[in-house]
Amino acid sequence: MAQFPIGGGSATPLPQFSCTQPWVGRPDFTMQLTGVPGGATGFICLSGSPGSSNVLGLPVFIDLEAVLAPPILFIADGPPGVPGAGIWSMTLPLTFLGPGAAGGELFGQAAIDDPFSPSGFAVSNGLEVSVTLMPQVFGATVASGTAAQYAFLNGVTLALDYPSTPAPPASNLVGAVYADGGSRLYVAAGNSINVADLTGPAPVWSTVFGVAAFMAGDGAGVAYDRDRKIIWTVAIPVGSTQVELIGLNVDTTSAGYGTVMHQTTGFGAFVGNGTTPIGPWSLRNDGKRLAILDGTPKTLHVYDLDPASPTFLTPLHSILAPGTGGIFPTYAGAKFSRSGDEVLVIRTPIFGTTEVARFSLATGQFIDHNPLVPGIQSIGPNSLPSVVIPASANDLSPLPNGDILMCGSGGQGFTGRLSIGAGPFPALSMQFASVLTPAATRIGADIDGGRCVVGSLQFGTTPTLFVFDVATMALLAAQPIAPASFTSNAVKSLAWR
Repeated sequence: MAQFPIGGGSATPLPQFSCTQPWVGRPDFTMQLTGVPGGATGFICLSGSPGSSNVLGLPVFIDLEAVLAPPILFIADGPPGVPGAGIWSMTLPLTFLGPGAAGGELFGQAAIDDPFSPSGFAVSNGLEVSVTLMPQVFGATVASGTAAQYAFLNGVTLALDYPSTPAPPASNLVGAVYADGGSRLYVAAGNSINVADLTGPAPVWSTVFGVAAFMAGDGAGVAYDRDRKIIWTVAIPVGSTQVELIGLNVDTTSAGYGTVMHQTTGFGAFVGNGTTPIGPWSLRNDGKRLAILDGTPKTLHVYDLDPASPTFLTPLHSILAPGTGGIFPTYAGAKFSRSGDEVLVIRTPIFGTTEVARFSLATGQFIDHNPLVPGIQSIGPNSLPSVVIPASANDLSPLPNGDILMCGSGGQGFTGRLSIGAGPFPALSMQFASVLTPAATRIGADIDGGRCVVGSLQFGTTPTLFVFDVATMALLAAQPIAPASFTSNAVKSLAWR
């Protein structure tokens, strides 16, 4: 179960309201409520907009003035009265939706009868349900001086959606993200932000915005704030020599489409040296926080990107990334967990074993995985229990259940899932795919967390998208995204719709 949770509930254990990805035509779209008492009764409200209020002492995350239909009544399964043992679900085919529904949103929240609460109710988290087109994966190589090679992979059939698509408008494609329910794809390529309109039989490309230069390596990229319709990028603006964080208006109904809405002053000088490559970064699901890792020694910065906040465009946290051992360690990740309450950082040496650090936004500190050893111990050889993660890990992808997918290029390459148990000292284990992924550079999971795609080099030369089942790490498909003659160009852009 996935989609985008809002806030938290009011009971212990917390009731969790979730749903599968609501893509157009999906035959098995499912809403689910867990963590309630067995046999619990209650109702679910769906609204056309989010809210933030308090009713009878309970947090309400939907707009009660925009409720769309009568509440959905439910009775949970499970042993009657047992806390947290109840579960309710409802499946609704979305075959009645057409492509025009992509980008539409609903907001929901559950209320559960609770005789021990002063109000008589407990509530779940809120849930943002964003309708998309059918799942799709965009993967592309980075190739300076020539057109980047790329492919659109159907996330359901695992076949190519546009087998004869023309090349994007520039070389050196270094980042991609879907927007507007997957009807548009924004990429950082050459010296511009470009967009592909995906509403027709083939992508139609155009240029949105120009920059002097994007950052090299993991500092490049684009991210999408779906609630405020902003594309964020880290680049040197035209006419400048300093790196800035730039927010572009990509509301297609706005007269200001393609113009700068927000821009920092001195961003690159604070997180790096102004013009040196900025480290990996990501945007939280709600668009209100940005995590970026850079500097020597490596420092994690968490920026406020909420325009309504008095600290907008300033760092809320700046903290050294932990880790010890190994030869010539580098850093990757800096990605938010699906819940949005942690930032995950990879520290990986050329020789040695990789570590994964978890930064808690609630405490402002990295989580210690071994209190018996002085200092902060990340997940890896010094954690309790210890976990062996191969060297040269390049990327990670958080899953809805808190586990972490990882890939790397050490030796013959690897793809694996790091399982993290519950509690302050969780059980830890690593499950690897049996298929080798040489030079694996990018990994990403679908919204539901059921499939993942790894960008790697098949036979050591051909850029390829490998598709795995997340639960078993079994290979489902391997789709080359470039001809065999177009060799040894790493896959640097990977995006799920």
